[in-house]
Amino acid sequence: MKKPRKNSWFTARVLVRLTVGTGPKRSLQFEDRFILVSAPDSPTAKQKAKALVKTQNSRYKNSDGEWVSWNYSRVVDTLLLFDEQLVDGTEVWYRFIRSKNPMKQIKKEHLGP
Repeated sequence: MKKPRKNSWFTARVLVRLTVGTGPKRSLQFEDRFILVSAPDSPTAKQKAKALVKTQNSRYKNSDGEWVSWNYSRVVDTLLLFDEQLVDGTEVWYRFIRSKNPMKQIKKEHLGP
């Protein structure tokens, strides 16, 4: 009988679609969300993140009477965290940037060319 693997902490980067209004005048945005999930491996962490965010899908009217919808879009990535205990200062996301000017690269990614 196979012994179950111990769970580890993962950060999942998830896109959530935000729609305000209906019809041709609706506004569409995406929230870049980072959540923590406990799982034995990255594929399971991805599935769990998707399920968790889908439970948060919602639709309501805002103060202007417009419909607002929050809907899961996709899991962009998962990242294994090396710390077993989550405390102040625990690193929850990292990536390596190969650039002499990392801020220029980050701005380009977020603001476009």
